[in-house]
Amino acid sequence: RGEPRSEVAARGQARTVELYELQRRYTLFHQTWEAPFLPHDGPKQWRWVDMAYQKHAWTQGEQEASARAESPPIAAPSGWLAAGKWEVAASDGAHTDGWEYAVDFCVEHLGCPSVMPELCLCRRRKWTCTFEQVAGRTLELPSGMEAAIEEVEPVDIDFAQVVDARILGLDMTKEANLFLAEDWSASNLFLDHLAAIGATEIEVVPAVAGDVTQRAMGRCAKRQITVRLLVPPAPMAPKTTRATITFLIAAQEKDGVVQKVCVKTDWVMHDIPYCDCFSSRERLTLEASADGIVVTKGFGLIFSKRTFVKALIESSSLAAQKANAGPLVEFLQKRGSGQSGEGSDDVVVEEPANIEVIQVVSATIKGFDLNKEADLLLAEDWSASN
Repeated sequence: RGEPRSEVAARGQARTVELYELQRRYTLFHQTWEAPFLPHDGPKQWRWVDMAYQKHAWTQGEQEASARAESPPIAAPSGWLAAGKWEVAASDGAHTDGWEYAVDFCVEHLGCPSVMPELCLCRRRKWTCTFEQVAGRTLELPSGMEAAIEEVEPVDIDFAQVVDARILGLDMTKEANLFLAEDWSASNLFLDHLAAIGATEIEVVPAVAGDVTQRAMGRCAKRQITVRLLVPPAPMAPKTTRATITFLIAAQEKDGVVQKVCVKTDWVMHDIPYCDCFSSRERLTLEASADGIVVTKGFGLIFSKRTFVKALIESSSLAAQKANAGPLVEFLQKRGSGQSGEGSDDVVVEEPANIEVIQVVSATIKGFDLNKEADLLLAEDWSASN
């Protein structure tokens, strides 16, 4: 901990990949070190992890094989080749063979030279390797508009539709140009929405050649960010969690005008209970129509291992998605109103079919000043009562 969360540093057409090798021993009297094995070690049990102690995206094989591996079990994606061998990186706080010691992996002083290895149960060391992009090849995305997004899904993923709305005034071409740009230092729809829901520590992993490509049907892009998100109140859950979000974006264009955008988003949480058991996937589609932009969003979970709380994770995740559907539509509508310079008369939102609305109040109230109450409710300053 204390290291940069991004384990890949982009340098033109080369990437230096950094990994931690983690080991633990049973007691201070044991001389044999093994891959982390305690239940609370979670993803650390892979032994070879990224800078956030999570399974690296390039890791190949199963956990058991990774824990036995004496060198990083990493396979680069298509279009990249290793420019050298994996090597142990030098560190100011390291002891023999590059190892840093601590009583546990979570402590801040891990790697401090004053720590005595004889009194520690955990250790780590950093490995690095540089990968170069092969000339004439890129990180391949499927060809075709639908193929770029409609990849083969795991058999156990079940998408639930959580948003079906029509947004007025949204400039889809402008939005597509922003999130298909190689430079994400400027704001775009995704980053602005994360900020609107309270996300902090947003860091964009630098793009490299091939992350944004031109196709016959339009443009495709693959981008990744790290972020700290607010966590809804729940037993044993922290107030915030670190997360890695990967976007696969495809935009269909005609004569320079974007007509349809499809976005597949994978969310990997790092600090919530059972986060090593699952990740979430969203499918967001924006399509131009005669009366606005039709926005649909589906949501599903991908379980990487079995857990007895699977049903609880599914129900709580779906509830959170439904709770966030309204704010997402409101955010898009405000964005559309700001771009067009005109306020829209209404927001059309169709509830997913599996929501049953029960009317609990129907009454007639006399002497109620509706104009006054509306002015209070719609005021920017809510310090006064309403």
